[in-house]
Amino acid sequence: MAEDSDPPRKHYQLKPREFERVNKPPGESLPGEGTGPIDVRDLNRQAYHPGATTPARPEPPAANDVHALLRANHERRRAAGLDEPAPPAPRRSRRKRDYWLILIPVDLFFTGVLVAPGLSVGIKLYALAGLIVFTLGFTWVMWFVTDDY
Repeated sequence: MAEDSDPPRKHYQLKPREFERVNKPPGESLPGEGTGPIDVRDLNRQAYHPGATTPARPEPPAANDVHALLRANHERRRAAGLDEPAPPAPRRSRRKRDYWLILIPVDLFFTGVLVAPGLSVGIKLYALAGLIVFTLGFTWVMWFVTDDY
């Protein structure tokens, strides 16, 4: 038998990683660039005199490192126990006030219908039933179903 005429098998792989360096590493500067902060006057001078370069500025001392100062302050506050916030004062519940503000007018309405002269017995029975059902139902909802608010 003859050999198969299939081409050799291809092995696919990811290509090697290529990273575009956007930020330069610390301490490294591009040619013609100072290592310190840029002053607006230097930029203005470069705009009007393209061949002029900014003078190299020294790195700021490590004592001016803001993050190190903030870290030291944070450690000092934590050691003194000042970093933990005080627990908030408990808020007064408005549930009792709302309960009475709703219960009294509604019960007064049903009581007024109940004691009003000249109304039929059926209406007075409906008023008594409404008084009982509303008072018990509203008390149940306000004190056993809802939380403090």
